[in-house]
Amino acid sequence: MADNLFLKIDFGLTPSTDDGTRPYTGAQPLWFNTSISLSGTGVSPTETKEGVDTTIKVRVSNRNSMLTVDDVKVDAYVMNPFVGAFVPANAVQTLSSGLAPVPPTGAVLECKINAATPWNPTAAELSQTQDGHFCVVANCYADGDGAPAPAGTPFDVAGNRHQGQCNIHVIAAPHFAPNLLPFFVMPVPEGIEAVLDLQPAVLKRLDPGTEDFLARHPAVKVVGEGPDRRLGIEGKDGNFIPITPAERPLKAKIVLKDSDDDDDDDDDGRGHDGAMPMPTLHRPKRAKLRLAETIKDRPGKLHGIDIVQRTTKGEVLGILRVLPLTTA
Repeated sequence: MADNLFLKIDFGLTPSTDDGTRPYTGAQPLWFNTSISLSGTGVSPTETKEGVDTTIKVRVSNRNSMLTVDDVKVDAYVMNPFVGAFVPANAVQTLSSGLAPVPPTGAVLECKINAATPWNPTAAELSQTQDGHFCVVANCYADGDGAPAPAGTPFDVAGNRHQGQCNIHVIAAPHFAPNLLPFFVMPVPEGIEAVLDLQPAVLKRLDPGTEDFLARHPAVKVVGEGPDRRLGIEGKDGNFIPITPAERPLKAKIVLKDSDDDDDDDDDGRGHDGAMPMPTLHRPKRAKLRLAETIKDRPGKLHGIDIVQRTTKGEVLGILRVLPLTTA
């Protein structure tokens, strides 16, 4: 097997160190693969809207500096916001590319319904999201180089260079109500003990991947280029307000919902503000990220919250990052 294809985790970033070796040891988080994005949506790279023509663009890299890999295909899976181990069968929608060559310089493949028609999200498909925020998972392959992902087999974005995910969400608003984000908690593989960990973080600086992601969000204004580039928001008077990390972490908790038909304003379920043992689940379970209070920060303040599912031995099974950004 040639095994030349891979989804570069840190494509376009400086430095970019991903050469396809797994495990990846660079600085970019595994769950934030910059080779994957929703396209044509008019919003951020992980958002779309009802009825909008939506495709998924996946840049496929080639480890062979001399040869082109022919007849490459990408399958892309649109998922509700989630944390944990995940399988193709969890997808809200599956999109695929046609067959295309990937030269040594790499190539971008565009995924559509049956490789032909853009996806038009329905109200039902958006109903489990916060304003159309989705997670995207992709798998690339060719004859003798990778393989299609079996419907019931968990993805392995840490160990399989052909797979990648983008699981990050910017929530831009003047203030943040307590019910910040609905998401799903995935079952833990059989025989593994795990915890669900909530990790609010003070972002001391913006890493290159997060800065690039924010720069493509419609609520963000970009001034300058290269090392002089600055990110900000537009003030009420049209002035430029720079984005800066919030000085204090958000106080929040995870609420696991006890039923699938409850109201988001209900205060039922089990809340935890730190690490909690993972319950036994046989299917994805509804949850939500809830703030301790309504947040009214100064415009331009950026918070960070990581929801982490990990084994009791410390192995990370999945991460969902949420970036609340205060606008004017």
